Amino acid sequence: GGAIVVLAGGAIVGSGTAAGCPALPLCDDRSTVTASGLHELHRAVWALLLLGLIATGAGMARRRRLGGPAATALATALNHGALALLALQGTLGVLMILDFRTAPIAEHLRIAHVTVAALFWWALSAAWWLAYETRRQRGA
Repeated sequence: GGAIVVLAGGAIVGSGTAAGCPALPLCDDRSTVTASGLHELHRAVWALLLLGLIATGAGMARRRRLGGPAATALATALNHGALALLALQGTLGVLMILDFRTAPIAEHLRIAHVTVAALFWWALSAAWWLAYETRRQRGA
């Protein structure tokens, strides 16, 4: 899910359709088919990923309270960090849409959106690496 969100966001920028969907939550008749498809995929996967991180985080926090290993605490922190970054990313995305309605999208919003995407990718990658290493050390 995380890869799809990041790659769809890159495809939106790369295709020049960053401002191609000026409506919320879905695109409207002002959008081209290409822009509409990319933006709606990006938004739908974002929402599913947000729900997935909430569910995963709740399960991890529960395991940690029940005396899970130290790696569980780090994994839970990484999950919660990724969740916060994803929520911030969504907020920035909405601000970009609202900003575009009055003028071209401000550069500081674009920079913040890309920066948060990179931090989100790092948090997910670190969580995946931690899960891999934990399983490898257990011999699973």
